[in-house]
Amino acid sequence: MGQLKNHAAGGLTCLGFWAAFMAGPGLAQELVLEETPVSEETEETGAGEEPITMLDQLVVSASGYAQTLPDAPATVSVIDGEQINSKPYASVTDVLRDVPGVVVSAPSARSGAETITIRGLGENYVLTLVDGRPVGNSREATYNGFGSGQSWSYLPPPSAIERIEVIRGPMSSLYGSAASGGVINIITKPVSDVWSGTLTLGTSTYQDSDAGSANEGRFYLSGPLIGERLGLTLYGSRHERSRKRMQVAGRGGSITEQAQDVERKSLGARLTWAITDMQQLDFETSYNGSDTKTVATGGTPGGIKLKRMNYSLSHRISWGNGHETTSFLSYEDVDFSNGDNVSGYDMLNLNTKTNMSLGRHDLTFGMDYIDETTRHSPNRVNVDPKMTRWQWALFGEDNFHLTDDLTLTLGLRHDQNERYGSHVTPRLYAVWHATPSLTIKGGVSGGYKTPTLKQADSNIFEPSGGDGRARDQGNTDLKPETSTNYEIGAVWESASGVQLGLTAYHTRFKDKIERETICNNEAPIPGLPSDCGMNGPGDPIKWISQYVNRDAAELNGVEMTADFSVRDLDVTFNYTYADSKITKGDNVGETFNSSPRHIANLGLDWTVTDKFSLWGNAQYRSATTDSGSNQIGEHTIFDIGADYSFNDNAMLSLAVYNVGDKSFGLTHYNDGGASMPV
Repeated sequence: MGQLKNHAAGGLTCLGFWAAFMAGPGLAQELVLEETPVSEETEETGAGEEPITMLDQLVVSASGYAQTLPDAPATVSVIDGEQINSKPYASVTDVLRDVPGVVVSAPSARSGAETITIRGLGENYVLTLVDGRPVGNSREATYNGFGSGQSWSYLPPPSAIERIEVIRGPMSSLYGSAASGGVINIITKPVSDVWSGTLTLGTSTYQDSDAGSANEGRFYLSGPLIGERLGLTLYGSRHERSRKRMQVAGRGGSITEQAQDVERKSLGARLTWAITDMQQLDFETSYNGSDTKTVATGGTPGGIKLKRMNYSLSHRISWGNGHETTSFLSYEDVDFSNGDNVSGYDMLNLNTKTNMSLGRHDLTFGMDYIDETTRHSPNRVNVDPKMTRWQWALFGEDNFHLTDDLTLTLGLRHDQNERYGSHVTPRLYAVWHATPSLTIKGGVSGGYKTPTLKQADSNIFEPSGGDGRARDQGNTDLKPETSTNYEIGAVWESASGVQLGLTAYHTRFKDKIERETICNNEAPIPGLPSDCGMNGPGDPIKWISQYVNRDAAELNGVEMTADFSVRDLDVTFNYTYADSKITKGDNVGETFNSSPRHIANLGLDWTVTDKFSLWGNAQYRSATTDSGSNQIGEHTIFDIGADYSFNDNAMLSLAVYNVGDKSFGLTHYNDGGASMPV
């Protein structure tokens, strides 16, 4: 299992051991444990699979069609298949851990899942796509942080992924409300020409026995059914994580100890039909399930179960001369249970998009329709527990090539929401290839985020902690949150492969959606009522927080990258500075997220011989606080590893994570807004 994390059950040093075998029948690996705990992982790949050769790096998420990375009208990072396969990553969150501007939190004490923020904005602001199709909002089906990070367990395993595209900054003009902070698009591998696949088995143990253990298995299989016309892809995974003891940070600095067992399962299948050389039809279905059991010291066991089914039908037709239309219809059903509380979320999404090239204009236009429904237990809401909402949008972009070196992107999206009416979101971006080596890009983009169904109804009092005696209240008067992002950046790449990047951004928010305490029975606050008016005197509600619109807030940041090679040594470095603050209204000057102000990542990959290589990573994060206002000091984590390739079909890897046994924080509850790694 890759990228093992440090948790508050104790500072942990993990030693990982992986073996990868491909195209070998009946292969077995024996792991001999000496004094140091180890992890093992085996990977098998079917015969005939060709190694991936990356030519020009392409992206499709920035404007809806394939472009080279320097031409993309956005700040984009791409993790290609070669990078994904270079280390034994356990999940997509592990792959994204070193991307500039991206912060991966520790697993939530509620859900046991990790969360991701982009430029200080949490998963509520980040749109996750798989092959261009949105992954639904499972947090609508859950409460009290139980859905935090769960959408990341819905993604295909790393072995099924061709590349990952990460856009930092608002993309609402193309993707709508869910993309007001950024976009992560998971591009999966196409059907293989011959039957091939991977099988991965892993187990992990920790130096501190209280940290428990982890076991994992996953597979990927793909090949033709009928010549070049019909193909099938199958993938699945199972992950178990047990923690015997972990410390959990709560409200007001309180700390509790609890044990946790997490089990996640996934299974997916995609049938690809090449109708003609110009048309393709894909039908995909996937199942995801998670079961989290938690027990506090001296308490009784509690558990949550989450189940998701997804069905999608996608169609692509090429009209020739650079014209292409892609469409999809997807349906997602999420069911959540926590004791007697049973809830769910359904989403139907219809999308069609056309790309056309007309002279110096590359056009993208289309429509998007979403219908979503939540189902809640009657004891969670004071009204009809079923809530629905529809929204549709028309969008278009023009990449106007003013000259061979200068491209101007003009984008516009019109959203029509059943509750909030219409809104127009613009985007203006320019890309200038100043020299063959230097590209300068920048622009202004709008962000637009509607309140979720739960946030938008004052009759909803969602459990939010406080031993079950605290509530988050919706607000019927909430307005959509809008933002304007300004950014400018430059990328320089030499003929020898040295690449340097620098981006500065400034984002202004209007009507930012936050929570504020409106009553507190536990510790009276001057000016606030102490009687929250819920439950009886013997079991009072401790506090109620309500969603409100802050007058204004802003984000400022700088992102720097450097990639170069010295003979057989590849070096990657990135640095991120990010600062947030409320600029008007209550709490002026306070931050609205808990992301560290400074983050730096350094990676070294040394190809010692054609069979043996070494690698090392270091990550620095400045001091900050977690979501429970607990201080987390600055820290640096070191990871090292080695890979040995026996032949084209077999590789052995050894890794040590968190060298030096660094301990630096507590596990905490996440709500999907802004979270902090610990």
